[in-house]
Amino acid sequence: MSSSPLADLRQDYRRGVLDESTVDADPICQFQAWLTDAISAGLPEPNAMTLATADRTGRPYARVVLLKDCDASGFVFYTHYRSDKGRQLAENPHAALVFAWLALERQVRIEGTVTQVAPAES
Repeated sequence: MSSSPLADLRQDYRRGVLDESTVDADPICQFQAWLTDAISAGLPEPNAMTLATADRTGRPYARVVLLKDCDASGFVFYTHYRSDKGRQLAENPHAALVFAWLALERQVRIEGTVTQVAPAES
């Protein structure tokens, strides 16, 4: 394999050390605190997240969408039901989210089952 300059881009990550003794026992509260930190730091689109879905055959797809809300009932994002992601989620409701706040050396992964919000909410 050829030598690649990409290997030289690697950084040491020291700022965002995760200490389980200092995180909130409620993962939603911890997420909201970190999202608030990202907003306060002035990061561009801190509510941007990668949404990973799979179709009925298991073929994966990923794209960036925006978080609209978050509470104990879940994470809310909007999509057109007839879009690719809408069809994939209808076929296979399992999905994953990744929030990457690189400047803060933090990321959050979420996995779960997707349900549609009430029509009035969407």
